[in-house]
Parts: sequence; C-alpha cells; structure tokens
Amino acid sequence: MKIAAALTLAVLVTACGGHGKIVRDEQLHALMADDINALMARVNVLVFDQNRTVDELDRQRQRDALQLAETADQLSAAANRIASLLPQLNLNQADRVEFLNLARLLGEHAEGVAESVRQQDLRRAEQLAEQMATTCTACHRLYRGF
Repeated sequence: MKIAAALTLAVLVTACGGHGKIVRDEQLHALMADDINALMARVNVLVFDQNRTVDELDRQRQRDALQLAETADQLSAAANRIASLLPQLNLNQADRVEFLNLARLLGEHAEGVAESVRQQDLRRAEQLAEQMATTCTACHRLYRGF
C-alpha cells in the first residue's frame, strides 16, 4: 500500500511539473491531466495487482477456469449444431463427409477442453485448444477460401 502511494506521489510530482512554471493553456492542461490521470490509474492497477495474495490469485484462476469450461461447453454445443447447416451448403458427397468430420472434431476438442479444465489438467486443455484452432483453420481453408 505504501508502495502504491509513493508511486502515485512520484508520478504526480513528475507529471505536474513542480518547476514553478504555470500552465496557461487550459486545454493543454486538461489534455495532460487526462493523460496523467489515465497513467496514474494504470500504475495503481498494476501496483495493486502485484500485491494480490496467492489466495486472491487462486480464486481468480478458479473463476477463469469455470468460465473457460462453460465457454468450451457452449462451443461444443455450437459445433454440434454445425451439421444442421449441411442442407444449406452446396457440397458434393466427399466434401459433406469432410465437413461433418471437421465439425465433429471441433465439438470433441471443445468438449475435451471443458473436461480437462474441470479435471485441472490445463496442459491438456491447452493442447486441445491448439487442435481446435487447427481444425477451425482447416475447415475455413477448405470451405471459406481462407
């Protein structure tokens, strides 16, 4: 806390001049004050973030992991709905098979990410997320032209 106060004071003293000069251009001063205030706010956030306890960081990681698992579940459900798009697409039989295979892989990878996160196997979740991105890229390259 003392560090944050000291840093804030240092930024104020440095930024506001302290050389006995008076800023006569009010618009310039207002712009500088806005910039300084934004920088001070950023310094405060970073300083306080450095002082978060291990318990606070663990709780944040748990919240993030829960959001990741929920998002991966939603992605898996969305991937399962991709097959319903097939009738609207003008694909030959071979492309239909490949399209459905890629959609299935996307759903499986997303499901795996969610499960890995719930099992606290973040290394596996990261591997599956990379595979998921590869699957997306392959499908877009084949069926969207990029």
